[in-house]
Amino acid sequence: MRLTADVTGPYMLPHPVEYYRISASNLEVDPARVISLVSDVVNAADKEVDLNRYDYVLIGLGATPAEYGMVGYCAVPGMLASRAFQ
Repeated sequence: MRLTADVTGPYMLPHPVEYYRISASNLEVDPARVISLVSDVVNAADKEVDLNRYDYVLIGLGATPAEYGMVGYCAVPGMLASRAFQ
């Protein structure tokens, strides 16, 4: 395995953390909020690094679980496309 990475940021997102806040319960997570967070971060970072070179992107959100809604969230396409979110 070979790991190649770039560390960028921090970035100021266009909305406060409350805008991206999700439920602490997996099946109650609003996928629109997750997509909004990922889109806003990718758009900010894409100005500094070519994200097309990577298979994965890790977002470190500067917020506590109480502010964001859970400790972390995996926004893989399969998770967002599951029946729970349709």
